[in-house]
Amino acid sequence: MKFKGGYNVQIKGKPSNKTTRLPDPDLLYLPLFSKRFTFSAFCIHDGDKVVQGQILAEDPDNHSVPLLAPRAGTAKIDPETNHIVLENIQASQEAPKVEFELPDAAKGMGETGEKRCRLLKLGVWQFFSDAFSGDLPDPFGSPQAVIVSAAHLEPFLTSFEALLSEGTAGFEKGLEQLHSLSQAQKFYVILPKIKSNITNKVRDSAKKISGITLIEVPNKYPFDNAKLLARLLQLNPDKGSVWTTTTEGVLAVESALTSSKPAISRVISIAGPAVKSPEHIECIIGYPIDKIVEPYLETPLARIINGGVLTGDTVSGDQKGLDIECAGLTLVPEQAKREILAFAHLGFTKHAYSNTFLSLLRPPFKERYTTGVRGEHRPCICCTFCEEVCPSSLMPHLLHKYTEKNRLAEAERFGLNLCVQCGLCSTVCTSKIEIKQILLEGQEKLLQEI
Repeated sequence: MKFKGGYNVQIKGKPSNKTTRLPDPDLLYLPLFSKRFTFSAFCIHDGDKVVQGQILAEDPDNHSVPLLAPRAGTAKIDPETNHIVLENIQASQEAPKVEFELPDAAKGMGETGEKRCRLLKLGVWQFFSDAFSGDLPDPFGSPQAVIVSAAHLEPFLTSFEALLSEGTAGFEKGLEQLHSLSQAQKFYVILPKIKSNITNKVRDSAKKISGITLIEVPNKYPFDNAKLLARLLQLNPDKGSVWTTTTEGVLAVESALTSSKPAISRVISIAGPAVKSPEHIECIIGYPIDKIVEPYLETPLARIINGGVLTGDTVSGDQKGLDIECAGLTLVPEQAKREILAFAHLGFTKHAYSNTFLSLLRPPFKERYTTGVRGEHRPCICCTFCEEVCPSSLMPHLLHKYTEKNRLAEAERFGLNLCVQCGLCSTVCTSKIEIKQILLEGQEKLLQEI
């Protein structure tokens, strides 16, 4: 495999591998939405008493993926805020018995169909996506390949060191189980090319399992990107789905198939330049976001990002609790005032891909980013820095011009569909152009034309 581009953004706020378990709150706010899912089919009524692991709602457009009750309690459906609120919370120590009827698609698959259905009903399937489309793959389909990425390279997101801090036995067993039930001829495990006790153990685990191919990638963002990896592995989207998941997905597979444990808790990072003690936390789905963030805030004005600083989205004001897909909360200081004459500053505290600031005279350091872009957007100067860092070998400086002019045929011819939305082009742009967003909008327009 040949790797091109990539860039490790140097930002303050990396979380430690320490994991703190949060105590249960008084109330849980379960969003009926996430980046991919909308839970519109209710399986309970307002005021029902529910048990831990019970299905509260399903997404009918995504293979009936469930929203599970993280704890026993009283469920209140609040359509105005688009949440299910759990009151009178009670912790449950035993895994609930899961009873389900096999769908028609699984009945002819024997034990494999039963296991896949169990993963779906226990909330594990949310950890999977199709490498090319990003959509939820068919849990009863036949993938041409499976990609497990144990490389977590975007700044601030959950690290596999934190996920595997208690050992790698569960990961190894989960790999074996996933390899068996996927029945895919090609099964890849992706690891960063670094040496540590945990990476060495994961490397040894992957090598033990017959039929698994270990791929080591540079320890450089975004070579953990599933769409990019599938393309570099020369997988063809026309030949079927490519299942992809992460370290947490493999661990969830092992817990579900070995102990029937529902995936109701998450290990997420709480990190970023506005966090005073960045770390990893373990908490249940629906945990109030304000109660997570408050103890860690270093500044009263901060933007909360659901996900990483390069690919995450700002948490909307109407989201009260942790959604089922959250891998981390990134806090970035809001720039309350416009920076006067930012273009004239010498830049002792600024990083620049262009190597134009006096920070070059300093030893290596991590910059404290804010939500400001340090100056107004300016016309593209064709510096080609975006082309240098692009892992897909594209010319973003050209693509964004075609896209803004609505010349989508030319943009498509120059590879608009190959963009993996890593965000590096926007990060290094000297003109502060939101190239990533422009290309995303262009891709969406192309899909509408199909």
